[in-house]
Amino acid sequence: MPYRLEPLEPAGEGVLRTVDEQIAVALAQMRGHTDDGRDEAVHRARKAFKKARAGLRLVRDGMENPVYRHTNRLLRDAGRHLAGTRDRAVLVQTLDALVAGAGDLLSAGAYAGTREMLAAEHGATREQILTEAGIVVAAARSGEEARESVATVRLAGGEELLAVGIQAAYRLARKRGRQAERSPTTARLHEWRKRVKDVWYQLRLVEGGWPAVMRPLAEQAHELSHLLGEDHDLASLRAVAAARAELFVAPAEQATLLDLVDRRRRQLQSSAFALGHRLHAEKPASLARRVVAYRAAARR
Repeated sequence: MPYRLEPLEPAGEGVLRTVDEQIAVALAQMRGHTDDGRDEAVHRARKAFKKARAGLRLVRDGMENPVYRHTNRLLRDAGRHLAGTRDRAVLVQTLDALVAGAGDLLSAGAYAGTREMLAAEHGATREQILTEAGIVVAAARSGEEARESVATVRLAGGEELLAVGIQAAYRLARKRGRQAERSPTTARLHEWRKRVKDVWYQLRLVEGGWPAVMRPLAEQAHELSHLLGEDHDLASLRAVAAARAELFVAPAEQATLLDLVDRRRRQLQSSAFALGHRLHAEKPASLARRVVAYRAAARR
């Protein structure tokens, strides 16, 4: 089924259904990937685990705290098991995008040697993670345990759970956005992105109450998450490039790449803060009331 609540579906049951479905999607990706599709399968599995966690947070207020913490930890661990290979792949993709976006500032074939070394390291890391270390097995085990835990959950509360959950997620995203703008460290920007992604996933779940209104808001959250995600990928590339002179043929080449990264990050952060001001303009309680009201109207 689509990643959304149906208007006539009880809120709690619907959210737990989507959480279970996303865990099932992640498990299927890990079991069914082929050698050629490993990176994409890992990416889809991690994304499904994140969507499951966002759904779980949406109904956290109706769960016993030990059960929530246990299930959330299992989903977190499942995603973390798969992080290494994806992070390596992103370095190569980020370098490609940066070079392509530089245009005439770089000569043809710039950073080909750097890319070759990063790609080779990614391949070695992928093989280690997906075969020798048995990381996929560990991730699948955590996912299966999380699914079993979700099946035992009995929620206390109904539609008001959505209001409480949306309000909490949106309020935290606003707070993290303000903190990141005051001090735009890589850690704070990344924390903002994680909370914005929660809002994006949760808005997708509830947008069925009035898609014409809620879907554009969800799309804006997605765009903000994308901007912050690109910034984080560039920060990761910069950290590797700054620490490893052997990736470059000369110090000037290294300095040029770091300068390109810094320029692009300034652009991304400027766009992110401007979009964040609009996305976070509404009061959390107001957004929560709208979500519940739209669902009630749709059911009528």
